[in-house]
Amino acid sequence: MKVILFMIGDYPVRAYGTIIAIAILLSLGVALYLARGSEYRKHLWDVVFYVILGAIVGARCFSRERTIRGIFSNRLPFGRVDYRSKEGS
Repeated sequence: MKVILFMIGDYPVRAYGTIIAIAILLSLGVALYLARGSEYRKHLWDVVFYVILGAIVGARCFSRERTIRGIFSNRLPFGRVDYRSKEGS
C-alpha cells in the first residue's frame, strides 16, 4: 500500500489519514441512521467532534513518541534491546 496517495500542492495526503476519515464518516452515517427518531441524534455531532480531536491528538502523540524513541535509542541504556539470547547461541 502506498503511504502517500497524492499531493495537494506541497501537502501529502496519506493513506492512513484517508482511511481514518472515511471510517469516521461511515460510522457517523450508520449512527445517524440508527438514531433516527431518537433524542440521541443531536448528541452525535458532539461525539464526532471529540472523536476527530482524539484521533488528531493521538496520532501526534504516537508520532512524537516514535521520534523521541528514535532520537534517544543510541544514548539510553534501555533504548536498544537485543532479544537474541546469548546463552542459547
